[in-house]
Amino acid sequence: MPNQTVVRKMHSGYYDALVSIDRECGEYFWNSTDFRKHIARSNGFGIVLLQKTTPIAFLAYEFDKDAGEINILNMGVRKFARRRGIGKLMLAQLKDKLVKRYKTLRMVVRDSNLISHLFLKNQGFIAHYEKNYFVDHYSDRTEREDGYCFEFKTTASDRSDKLESVC
Repeated sequence: MPNQTVVRKMHSGYYDALVSIDRECGEYFWNSTDFRKHIARSNGFGIVLLQKTTPIAFLAYEFDKDAGEINILNMGVRKFARRRGIGKLMLAQLKDKLVKRYKTLRMVVRDSNLISHLFLKNQGFIAHYEKNYFVDHYSDRTEREDGYCFEFKTTASDRSDKLESVC
């Protein structure tokens, strides 16, 4: 990965580029309004990976403090930038937050999205099946499709070890 690559907080100046990236990633993509609504929520966050000044990847997520989870809602990397450790870098940032305060990092992926299945499995996530997930949650935007909930969990000792090393 080139040393001109930096991670920035997601904001409205990036939305058009993020829509373009998301369109490269599959048939069900977010539009600018979806990104804006996500960031406007009190628990909605995102990061953008820039190569020089051009967005090449993003990750949209939310914190669920009650459940102790970080939920990844959307993630995308430009086709030319894939298989270079960019997705792994973005997940590493969330895993660091996870170890400090939360116990689970999760992402629900469509049954048809094999690329994401393989990527998340390679990053240490474990999956379980969710029947008709994308009908129940996104019925206005898709046909009936099952999903897989990928989870990456830490233990209390992982979190305390990390906290001790930070102090």
